[in-house]
Amino acid sequence: MSAVTIRVIGEPAPKGSGRAMVRGGRPVFVASGSNVNRMKLAQWNSAVARACIAAKVPKIADGPVEVKIDFHMRRPLTHYTSRGKLKANAPTHSMTKPDVDKLARSTLDALTDIGVWTDDSQVAYLVASKLYVPEGVETGAVIAISRLDGE
Repeated sequence: MSAVTIRVIGEPAPKGSGRAMVRGGRPVFVASGSNVNRMKLAQWNSAVARACIAAKVPKIADGPVEVKIDFHMRRPLTHYTSRGKLKANAPTHSMTKPDVDKLARSTLDALTDIGVWTDDSQVAYLVASKLYVPEGVETGAVIAISRLDGE
């Protein structure tokens, strides 16, 4: 495999931070986020899985990989005039929640879950961005994966 590009259609969802605590003398992991956020994350994981299956992404058994992810986000209504035109001062990149690192975490975990690689610790190089999509373009992500060891 030299490189593979995957186009995921859907609403990118972040993976929140969990926390460990002790209850009744036993360590317990508590996931953060509401049931709605967990449902959005499950939908995103399914979208990533469907895209990987459609792209016939091969399994990367071992070795370092490079991953580049462009998340395509929906613009808020405040970026538009009352007539529906994009304001001249509307930003190109998203600077609002969800955080890009939490989006990357959920996406890398989804790629691990479907078996693209053994563990996302194989990701030695990661570049992630949040971009706004033009009206009429679907939200989602473009994921480019390539091996760093030349195979």
